[in-house]
Amino acid sequence: MHSAQAAALMDLAARLRREGAREGALRAALRERISALPNPALTQDEVDTIAAQAAVIPPHLVTGAINSLGLDRYLPASTIRPVRLHTAASIATETPDAVDWIAEPWAAAGALTGITGRPKIGKTTFVLDLIAAVLQGRPFLNYPASTSLRHLPSPSRGEGLGMRGLPSPLEGEGPGMRGLPSPPFIPSPKLGRGQGEGEGEGSGMRGPQSARGLGHAVLYLTEQQVSSFRASLARSGLLGHESLAVIFWHESMALSWRAAAALAGEHCAALGARLLVIDTLSQWAGMRGDMENQAGDAFESLQPLQQLAATGIAVVFVQHERKAGGDAADAGRGSSAFAGAVDTLISFRRPPYITSSNARLRPLPSPLEGEGPEMRGKSNQTQGRSAIRLLLSLSRFEDVPPELYIQRTGGRYAVIGQASNFADRSARSAIIAALPPDPDAALSVETLVEAIGAPRQTVLRAARALLADGIIHRTGAGKKGDPHRYWSDIPF
Repeated sequence: MHSAQAAALMDLAARLRREGAREGALRAALRERISALPNPALTQDEVDTIAAQAAVIPPHLVTGAINSLGLDRYLPASTIRPVRLHTAASIATETPDAVDWIAEPWAAAGALTGITGRPKIGKTTFVLDLIAAVLQGRPFLNYPASTSLRHLPSPSRGEGLGMRGLPSPLEGEGPGMRGLPSPPFIPSPKLGRGQGEGEGEGSGMRGPQSARGLGHAVLYLTEQQVSSFRASLARSGLLGHESLAVIFWHESMALSWRAAAALAGEHCAALGARLLVIDTLSQWAGMRGDMENQAGDAFESLQPLQQLAATGIAVVFVQHERKAGGDAADAGRGSSAFAGAVDTLISFRRPPYITSSNARLRPLPSPLEGEGPEMRGKSNQTQGRSAIRLLLSLSRFEDVPPELYIQRTGGRYAVIGQASNFADRSARSAIIAALPPDPDAALSVETLVEAIGAPRQTVLRAARALLADGIIHRTGAGKKGDPHRYWSDIPF
């Protein structure tokens, strides 16, 4: 009888908590319920304890918290997993006609975005550049700035988001939740005149980019140490920004992944943040060894993020790419469950490469260096690695471009071409660089394909265009034993 009555009270408390009831209201309702029973088996102190336990759970995380605390075995399924029946008509009337973009078209409110890429290729810099565009209200990769964040309420506590030790309702006396720390934020250093994105004295940024001006925030969960992440923030112009809150993994490693995700959700609610970034998911979810390759473990790591996305947050997670590479769906390390569960999947990589392995060719300074066989981690450029990257995307949203070439210049990423026109333009430059000035050393199409690493049709199309413009010359009969060969007397 004792367990049954406790389960009935927790059932009531969970329902009331989801409606926003606080501890006082919960305590009064539970006392009234237990007093109405003919044979109460719980003392008033026990009833008050149940109310206190329910009160520390954020309303939108009641279901996940009950599961993680192991209370689901005591409660009916209707309490743990309340299911609402929708119709196509109700979806049409209750949801907006247009997608609520937080960072168009890469991150949408209520959706999950995964970004994969090889280690140290620039994934974090790309995400931070996206965040900077969101917080500063400027376009990103030729897409307009989001307006959905500008009308969120500003945080009610403190002077901004740079304060340390924001108290969390998850702290306190609930079972399994004792002593959860507040997230450690990067302190806001004072920016002197001319530093960062704004001017003036004081912590963080002033002017139109300030959290006080726009009233929104971003929460970032990083695996990096403070020193390296500080450098990343400076590189993206975010160092000192009051609207970017950060939780470090090394200061949160005592928490389970579900507890850390619940804490992140609570702080997103407290800060008014509608964009949450997890970098990297495998580190935060504690996926070790072969766990990434197991569909069950993959789904387990994604469930807390799906629950957070269901509250209207745009959730972006970063994941390392497998060594074998592949297309956008296959490139991410681990189980295909990662690709199947997200709404948008972005593979962040170096474009196809050009090699100078053929002894007759001069070294080619080309933006096409990168991820081909025998070229991983290498560059044809003697002056440093190319800043050009290729985004390959798969998405449930039609607005997401399947392929996009971008380059980081002036501290920001910018679009330099769609896949087809960039490939043709790059192939033309590479052909001019590869061709010898001597007709006797002219190169066939097959040799050019092998040398520059571009598809045969791309090389043919580029060579024909260059030939028509008189930039390169052709010799040979174009038949077996005497193929067309190309040369150029234009210095490169």
